[in-house]
Amino acid sequence: MEVVAIAIGGIFVLFYTLWLLFAVFKGLGLIFGEFWYNKVKWQNPVSRSEYIIVNRILSEKFDYYKGLSVDGKAKFINRIIDFRKTKRFIGMEGLKATEEMKTLISGAAVQLTFGLEKYILAHYHTIYIYPSTFYSKLLRKKLKGGTSGSGTISLSWEDFQHGYEVPDDKYNLGLHEMAHALKMDVLKGTDFDDRFGFYLNNWEKVGSKEFQNMQKGEPSFLRKYGGTNMHEFFAVCIEHFFETPQQFAKRLPDIYNHLCVLLNQNLINKKSDYSIQEGFAENINRKLGRIPIPKTIRKNYSHHSWHWSLTILLVGIFLTSWLTPLFISYTDLDFHESVCFYFGAVLLGGVLQYPLIIRRKVMSFGIYLIYLILGFSPTACSSILFLNKQISMGRIEEKHQIISWSYKKDINPFLKGSFVILNLENNAYGYFERARAFEYSTFYTVKSKKNKPDSLTIGFSKGIFGLKAFKENTVSFSLHKND
Repeated sequence: MEVVAIAIGGIFVLFYTLWLLFAVFKGLGLIFGEFWYNKVKWQNPVSRSEYIIVNRILSEKFDYYKGLSVDGKAKFINRIIDFRKTKRFIGMEGLKATEEMKTLISGAAVQLTFGLEKYILAHYHTIYIYPSTFYSKLLRKKLKGGTSGSGTISLSWEDFQHGYEVPDDKYNLGLHEMAHALKMDVLKGTDFDDRFGFYLNNWEKVGSKEFQNMQKGEPSFLRKYGGTNMHEFFAVCIEHFFETPQQFAKRLPDIYNHLCVLLNQNLINKKSDYSIQEGFAENINRKLGRIPIPKTIRKNYSHHSWHWSLTILLVGIFLTSWLTPLFISYTDLDFHESVCFYFGAVLLGGVLQYPLIIRRKVMSFGIYLIYLILGFSPTACSSILFLNKQISMGRIEEKHQIISWSYKKDINPFLKGSFVILNLENNAYGYFERARAFEYSTFYTVKSKKNKPDSLTIGFSKGIFGLKAFKENTVSFSLHKND
């Protein structure tokens, strides 16, 4: 019996020791993992003690945060730090804005934008925190929260807390107001996430039928307040998306699926930090009756205040609109050829850029025509003519007999001074005064009663685009007897 007891005791001690070692190594592994992701990968400027405090606060309050991996948690904290740097948190009605308040409110914004590249909500600069409901002078009523287009967010701290204390009641003030801020950031701001901005109209189109039904008073899975307007519809969908994702996906699958695409996260996929799993779109598109998810998000600039085409328009108006005539004056193009060349660029540019600008709703068709005529065409033409002049594919010389000459001042706005214009046999280059022009002082220095201008040799370079670009001209004089 003693031997059996000793054996059992030894086995117990062995298993206990192994369990203890496993726990220790697991703990060390967790600590090392937290250090690696926080300090090395994400470079979070928090100490170990600060990390423990922030991690505890978020773990207690945010079910979303608890579902993240160690890497995901480090990313979440990194974004909270970045978000807080750009915002002023102001306590109202005697309330002091504590570090915990700032962390949790920032966490609501980070939770919403966790799948996006840009998450700062740059249009917003100030967050007012009230103890509870507050009175709005503008709306003349009490509110739990408010998001202004001028860049401020107001929150009732009591209601904000309630939103996270009950994580599945389809009500979350923090997410609701941050949803308004995210959408308003696109409508009013300039530095927002392109993915979100490109797909927003598409998602609203998907949800429009349910929104219209709610406006008619028909029953819906969504909270009734979502039928107020399209802004509230989006904010209410966000609350349901994060609080009851399984029910949302079952009851309104199209709105849920496309909201996953819009936010670039899927709350049902808890294994990979709520990322959209591989094959998500393909699986949805195979199901009958579902609104298809596009393979790639089509660019739509209807919410963007600036686009590269506007840069080209400004360059055309203020720079290349006068460079084009300058370069044309060096080129073997008559008036009609120059007009065809210019408007050919308008036509070709219009056809090629139509899908990039009009279909992506960058500008109206009227502005598009102005862009082509005043922006794209002069920029394209001046670029072609400049390269044609600079990159020579060979040299051409032509010699023509001089019939007569005349005096002229200022050939064009780019060539000012006193010139002699030589008239050539068969009206050669009658349209190309620069090739037939000779400086007055140089011409009359050589010319005399005995030396008469006989012929003009014009040197051209054959440019890379096949156009002849003027280089220089030389007058040959012959000796004549005095009359």
